[in-house]
Amino acid sequence: FLPEKRMSVQVQVQVSYATDPDGVERILLEEARAALPEIPGLLAEPAPSVMFDPGFGDSGLGFTLNCHVREFVDQYAVRHALRKRILLRFRAEGVEMPFPTRTVHLRNKSS
Repeated sequence: FLPEKRMSVQVQVQVSYATDPDGVERILLEEARAALPEIPGLLAEPAPSVMFDPGFGDSGLGFTLNCHVREFVDQYAVRHALRKRILLRFRAEGVEMPFPTRTVHLRNKSS
């Protein structure tokens, strides 16, 4: 039993180190606000917010979009819809989402 039905949800994204952090924050907030009338359960209050967190990662810059949903069960569909919107918007704006890379050094065995 939760004391309040409303709850917060987070959507984390990672972008290339070459990306403007202010631009990422703007895009995330614009998409969250635009989604309000379209995604059932997504609440306008408290207003969506963005944090530069977890911040500096191995492969890129990490951001968290914070939103609120009407009740617990809404979180899954809301995160799903927001992730799709964000992915499409990042593609449209040319925002690169990095993937982990690893450099492997091979040594020759001396005979």
